[in-house]
Amino acid sequence: MFAVRVLSRAGVRGSVRAAAVPSAARRWASSPAAAEIVITGAPASDAPFVKAAVPVTEPPKNLPPPPPPKAEPAPKKESGSIWSRFVAFLTGIAVSSVVYYYSVSTDVWESTQEITTTLATLKADLVSSNQDLRVRLAQLEHEVAALKRMQ
Repeated sequence: MFAVRVLSRAGVRGSVRAAAVPSAARRWASSPAAAEIVITGAPASDAPFVKAAVPVTEPPKNLPPPPPPKAEPAPKKESGSIWSRFVAFLTGIAVSSVVYYYSVSTDVWESTQEITTTLATLKADLVSSNQDLRVRLAQLEHEVAALKRMQ
């Protein structure tokens, strides 16, 4: 990469960093006020070519614009009839209904199993708690009966 600097009669007109000097030089040299082009930063092997100043006496004639890029024809859209679109819509509804029905039914069965397991655990806890309370109540009744006999 090297720099191209264009000098005019009034001083520095502008500078461009370019990999392709000819296109940058052509663009800057098209100004009628350009006097010389100075290229800096080029490799030492290119020294004989870089040191030469290029006088510009007349701007180049306007070049014709480049041809526009060839546009590829847009592919034709083949749209179906209203009936085929309606059938496709109904097919989508049917497929999504089946998928969501399966999803919801598996969720319901899983939650039912969890609730059943939780209720069974709760029942076992309540039975053991109730049995402990009955044992303590029986002990208290014996102690109260013993106290009544002592009086």
